[in-house]
Amino acid sequence: MSGACFALKFLDTILHGQSSWMARDGAHALSVDDPATGALIASLAITTKAQICAKIDQVSIAQALWAEMTASARQNILRKWHDLAQKHEGELAALLTLEQGKPLSEAKAEISSSLKNILWSAGLCERKNGYEEKSHINGALNEVHYEPVGVVAAITPWNFPSAMITRKVAPALAAGCGVILKPAEDTPLSAIALAKLAYDAGIPRGLFALVITNREGAAEFSDVVFSDKRVRMVSFTGSTAIGKTLIASSAQNVTKLSLELGGNAPFIICADADLDKAVEGAFASKFRNAGQTCICANRIYVHADIYDVFMERFVARVRAAKIGNGFEDGVEIGPLINERAQQNVQNFIKKLDSEGAQKIYAAQPGLTWSFLPPMVYACAEDCSATQQEIFGPIACVYKFDSYEDVVQKANETDYGLAAYIYAKDSKLSTGLAKALQFGMVGINETRISDASIPFGGVKQSGIGREGGYDSLKNFMVTKFICKA
Repeated sequence: MSGACFALKFLDTILHGQSSWMARDGAHALSVDDPATGALIASLAITTKAQICAKIDQVSIAQALWAEMTASARQNILRKWHDLAQKHEGELAALLTLEQGKPLSEAKAEISSSLKNILWSAGLCERKNGYEEKSHINGALNEVHYEPVGVVAAITPWNFPSAMITRKVAPALAAGCGVILKPAEDTPLSAIALAKLAYDAGIPRGLFALVITNREGAAEFSDVVFSDKRVRMVSFTGSTAIGKTLIASSAQNVTKLSLELGGNAPFIICADADLDKAVEGAFASKFRNAGQTCICANRIYVHADIYDVFMERFVARVRAAKIGNGFEDGVEIGPLINERAQQNVQNFIKKLDSEGAQKIYAAQPGLTWSFLPPMVYACAEDCSATQQEIFGPIACVYKFDSYEDVVQKANETDYGLAAYIYAKDSKLSTGLAKALQFGMVGINETRISDASIPFGGVKQSGIGREGGYDSLKNFMVTKFICKA
């Protein structure tokens, strides 16, 4: 059975008996297409404004009951969700590749990460949510309690349609919150599958509600959740531009926000770097998910002493990469998510060409619009591309001579999500990492994301952190009690 057929069979099983998710004849529907082939995968019913309001009603009621449960009871249900998802790990990965396009190997890695998010959150249920200490008042006792914030609206992106859901939903549920989730319109099927498995595990439908919208309906969803005082928090992963609109909308009810926004990651390769590791790291960071990640290497800075040899090896590595349908064996670079993404990257290429950037390598054009060939450009210091998040398989490489200068250039951005350094000298790399104005730095490593780390950025790359030991606190509020 082909990978696509395997995914479709699983989707049929998930949707069986779930008529509310399927579009009826003549109804306003959301079409979900395979980005690799353009074929229609499913037509889903779009959630109306009235239905969104009704779902908030349900989540609000269910959340109050969920919060009263013991932490161990919530933990057991979350572990059942993990176990069920793990049982269908292969099917979830195939469905992810079908609707998102990334190579199956990357999809499997994402599902593994998604499972870790659930299990990590379940494990944190065991931690004590508060502490007590001697008061500043003689004879009194001070207590600090962490309580669930309440109803959380989660808005997730299309580039990691499974991992971003579990990184938000699992800790929110573990903290005692209820969640109303709006997945990206390009990739709602992974969300439906995860929700169905959650319900089968014992998570109440009213507690974890799913909203399906098209691009036009996304603004309506935001308007509804920000105007409802019962929605106490919004967790969003996406562009900085949208994040700024959410910040403005949050003012009406002072809604708590957790935002993971855009990135402009510098990838600094020092003169003493292990070139084999640097080349492989730069390739993996730049071309993972066809360059469509917020922590991709957006600007590759290479020390002048090794620039020429690095470029030779890096271009050879890019040339060797197989481009194609994510279900094909050996594929490393899949399609872009949609035609809008393709056009954005094409406009970026035109800007590079107009500014005199040197095209060092370009693979042969793909068979369809969705397969943009990977390219490598040598860019000058004043190239405006340094200020734009590429979100495509275009590698921009810059030469530097001074470590002081490269840190300055790396920090000359409104973004501050992730950065990377390759160097053998530990003192040098540590010093550079401390000087970089980014929330996360990988030294000789690009696989920095994990359930156990506090993921997030500084400057215009976001507010707050998701993951790590404090991931439940992200979805909690602090209450102080003084007992005299």
